[in-house]
Amino acid sequence: MVDLGMLHDTSELISMNFKADDIENIGKLLFKSFNCHSLAGKSSHITLSARKCAAVLVEYCNNEKRLFDLIQLLIHLDDSTLNGKPVEVKGLEIYLNKLTQTGVYYDFRKRKVLRSKQELTDLINWGSLKDGKEYLFTVMSIDVVDNSKLVKKHGTRKMEKVYFQLKTFLAKKLHEYDGRLWNFAGDGGIAAFTFKDQITRAVLCALDIQASIPIFNIDPSVKITDPIELRIGIDHGKAKFLEKTGHIVSDVINFAAHLEKYATEPGQISVSDIIVKQLDKKITKLFTSNEIFEDKSVYHTAAVK
Repeated sequence: MVDLGMLHDTSELISMNFKADDIENIGKLLFKSFNCHSLAGKSSHITLSARKCAAVLVEYCNNEKRLFDLIQLLIHLDDSTLNGKPVEVKGLEIYLNKLTQTGVYYDFRKRKVLRSKQELTDLINWGSLKDGKEYLFTVMSIDVVDNSKLVKKHGTRKMEKVYFQLKTFLAKKLHEYDGRLWNFAGDGGIAAFTFKDQITRAVLCALDIQASIPIFNIDPSVKITDPIELRIGIDHGKAKFLEKTGHIVSDVINFAAHLEKYATEPGQISVSDIIVKQLDKKITKLFTSNEIFEDKSVYHTAAVK
């Protein structure tokens, strides 16, 4: 059974991006005899709005069990042409992200809309982002303090197990805030957030991680007595998304990593000026100090002990 919200969102996406004549032509790409006026029970001389045409098209596709074909067509039309005119389907990524919440997602490799048999929070592209397309991200660089000392004291094998536990801990926290762990090199990695309220979610997640790491440290299953301490740096900007996220290179990732590595104390969270400017005042109060780093204003929380 199709989620009613999916029908509404699909209709809204179409009506926002296409005129009535274009919607008619989209219908004909799926059904040669498609006629919006006839299906709406209206005479051909009556002008139908884009919203009405979209609703008719979506309802007809749903009745004919071809709604997924319509969604696929809309995705394929993005950055393509329709009747010789360039097409940009605005709001497509947000639509696809909402689609995943109904248990349906678009597989960019298979170029098909599918019902999910896996946890959709595991989809590294949120079920929405196109490989090779640029998006706005909030990037978090996370690193374990004094990794080399810990490995020297406890041995590689034991620390590999601890870091696997740490990765699991971080992934759970990130998923609570709809973030993704893009890569993890044993003792740290890069996480990312996108879509609405991404900056706030990223900062709240970082605060949650730092507040919760003492609980991680006293877990009896973590077989070292030395506490794990983290440094976290956060920045916001554009990056080109790649399915192989470890290959993504951008200024926003570089700055977050440099900020974390060179300007952040153990237990601290450091953020760029663009982050602070978009936070609620209740959150900005937690950033008690600032400085200039790599020609940018940056801000720091007090260190978690």
